Amino acid sequence: MLTRACLAQDGANLLQTMDGRTDLVTTLQLGRAHPEVDAQTYENIVSLLDKALQMIMDNDDCDNAMAYLDIVNAFQTGSGDGARNVGEHPTIRNSPLWKDTKFWQQTIF
Repeated sequence: MLTRACLAQDGANLLQTMDGRTDLVTTLQLGRAHPEVDAQTYENIVSLLDKALQMIMDNDDCDNAMAYLDIVNAFQTGSGDGARNVGEHPTIRNSPLWKDTKFWQQTIF
């Protein structure tokens, strides 16, 4: 499983492999118990998710696609009316993966 140090240092490189994408989503799922994160962690999660979504699309990685679809809404920064969900970040919301018909066909059907 990925450690925080590993994520910070090599996260983007690890996302190029299916095992790396699986490890990242597993790590993020473990963090769901504490969904509110500070601003820097929020931006780090957005950056890693952006890269993961791109790698999923580039590699037709349907095994991880549904897990990431679920995890993009698991974290937020701030609380109350000022909370910002990771899935609402423009980088994640505008990911080309969400517009890919093949992605939806493979993950939903």
